[in-house]
Amino acid sequence: MILALALGGFAAAWAGESAGLSGKDGRTLYALGFELVSRGGSLKNLALSSAELNGVLLGMKDAALGAKPRVSLQDSAKEIFLFMARREATTVAPRRKADEAFIEKMARRPGAKILEEDGAKMVYIPIRGGSGHRARPGDQIVINYKTALSGGETVDEAFWKNASLTTPFDATITCWRRGIARMRPGEKAELVCPASLAYGDQGNNLVPGGAAVNFTVRLLRVIHPRLARQKPFKWTSGEIKKYQKLLKAYQKSNPDQASSQGQEKTKKQ
Repeated sequence: MILALALGGFAAAWAGESAGLSGKDGRTLYALGFELVSRGGSLKNLALSSAELNGVLLGMKDAALGAKPRVSLQDSAKEIFLFMARREATTVAPRRKADEAFIEKMARRPGAKILEEDGAKMVYIPIRGGSGHRARPGDQIVINYKTALSGGETVDEAFWKNASLTTPFDATITCWRRGIARMRPGEKAELVCPASLAYGDQGNNLVPGGAAVNFTVRLLRVIHPRLARQKPFKWTSGEIKKYQKLLKAYQKSNPDQASSQGQEKTKKQ
């Protein structure tokens, strides 16, 4: 329903619907729009012109209204893939190249540490220290965080001031696992990561594909489920017998102390 209302704003673009299927990539753009609604996706990395967007919107409209697709989606699947690959190459690659300079700049900040693994570099910048156990595989973490791009604009701070995020440490993106693994509860740090350690070339609804990301993270708590699962200590029958034997030997070698302990016990009763 919300999507249908949002698409209503493009009524003018749909005035000549048949025009959306014309042109070299008309049918491909229509199939792309239909699939975006059916399966989800993003247009951010495609740099579509207004004319191209008309075809996408037409496909989105038909999908949202439950209409029969006007082209064969099966035949268009390969063309969608090739079209998106061509367009993303013109937007994602330059963005990734430009953000390399941003990461190098952040690496020169006071206290910054470069973390490199498997050929991928990220920057860890401690802001405030903490104490306690670091997060390890199997733990859960409780954090505040906000997300900014290389230009400085903050794109996400939903879990920064008024809410915290609790998540399995193992389920986080690579950037977080590598950076937060160095942090102790109470610590605050910046994690500056290339797209390969964050949201990749596909990006998400807030971060463009291929973009470097600057996370500011506060580690509030580390939850160790493995410690909570530990069984309470329990004496075995052999250990009880061994203790009793040692106690009798002690009492035999210290009769005066054993006698006084017996008298105190009698008084309490």
